Amino acid sequence: MEIPVYFFCIGDFETPGLQNIVDHCGGDIYKVTTLSEFTDMLQKWGADKICGEKDYDHDGFSDVEEINGLIYDQSGNLVYTDYQKEDSDDDGLYDWQEVEVEMTVEETVVGKFSSTKYYHKMHSNPMLKDSDGDNIGDAIDYEPNTPNAFNPFSSSCFNFVEYYYSKYYTDDDEQSIRDCYRLILTKLMVCVHICRRPDLISDEDWLEFCKQFNRCVREVGEVDETLHYFRNKINRIPSSFQELIDKKQNWILYSKRKTRYHMNDGDFISTNSDYPSYSSYNNLYNLKFVDINGIYEVIVTPKGDISGMSDKELEEYLKNPSNWQIITDDPNNEDPNFKYDPVNMGTYNYCAYDENIPYHNTQIDKDNHKLLDINTYLKWGNVQGLMYGMNSNEETGESDDEANMSNYEKYANYNIYSYWEDKFNGT
Repeated sequence: MEIPVYFFCIGDFETPGLQNIVDHCGGDIYKVTTLSEFTDMLQKWGADKICGEKDYDHDGFSDVEEINGLIYDQSGNLVYTDYQKEDSDDDGLYDWQEVEVEMTVEETVVGKFSSTKYYHKMHSNPMLKDSDGDNIGDAIDYEPNTPNAFNPFSSSCFNFVEYYYSKYYTDDDEQSIRDCYRLILTKLMVCVHICRRPDLISDEDWLEFCKQFNRCVREVGEVDETLHYFRNKINRIPSSFQELIDKKQNWILYSKRKTRYHMNDGDFISTNSDYPSYSSYNNLYNLKFVDINGIYEVIVTPKGDISGMSDKELEEYLKNPSNWQIITDDPNNEDPNFKYDPVNMGTYNYCAYDENIPYHNTQIDKDNHKLLDINTYLKWGNVQGLMYGMNSNEETGESDDEANMSNYEKYANYNIYSYWEDKFNGT
């Protein structure tokens, strides 16, 4: 890759030699007659061309630095990235995610002398999809520079609970075993936080990770506030309601009674800047889906203002998948397929329980689900800083069936729910 060269000639100065350089490298020749004209031209060009600060691919590194190589260690070694691509190796990680834009400064003092070295800290090679060559891509590799490191997101390492248990196990008494599983959970939570692109982990591998993670939670037997909110990081949801429909064999539509914790209307005031205050209405039309393993939850809600629609208009409107949004806790998600509403979003389950899900329909499952999922939800809500009253039978004093029918018949269009129930559950 040639570096463009620009010549500024003051006065009558131009030679074929300069033109040959421009023809070979790119760039141009500019002529001015006075110093004032030269100064005006520099100001017009700006620092991005004059000082090499132009960043064509907007990855934080200047074009000149990428062309000449990024210094990535104390020895001055270079890695050459593509100044025209934000992700030089097409591995799903931007160059700035693999190499830190801000330079590390290290000063060494020996006697009266000192030296200062500047370099970009490199987490993985931005020119290799698999930096350590262990067949696990950098985007999901827990240790991208260590070949064959134990990776809990790889299908070859799904015995990771036993692996970590053998490392942390100390004694056979009940408390020591629980402490061991707590250490495993801490390790796995760190793995999730460090993973730069968990969305690139296959659905099959992510599900297996979640099953093993849930196993550890059940072994510990209790959920503190940190672990409770962590569930939001591992709840895998589709990219749109249409995608959920396309994979309907993987989802179960729940009854309105089982949706009652996700049908809250009101103005929700937050004390946490990460989750801004907001208003949300018409949520009694919300639909709740749980995956066939009883782990992931998705809540979809009508898109836009439906308050002025007649029952007939509403029925036709909500039979169209594009008129539904998936509820999320991300206030910065601008995708029209999603709506910010952390109060009503789906809640990941550490212990699946449903009378219709094989292997998750026992009394033990029911008790654990209440202990690890429902009670913690009622205590802490979905996100920090947003507490609210739920549409539950505890508030109305009605039985579950009475609460279900009163809300359902009074607020929801029967034909809407029946339409989607038939689509998903085949009833």
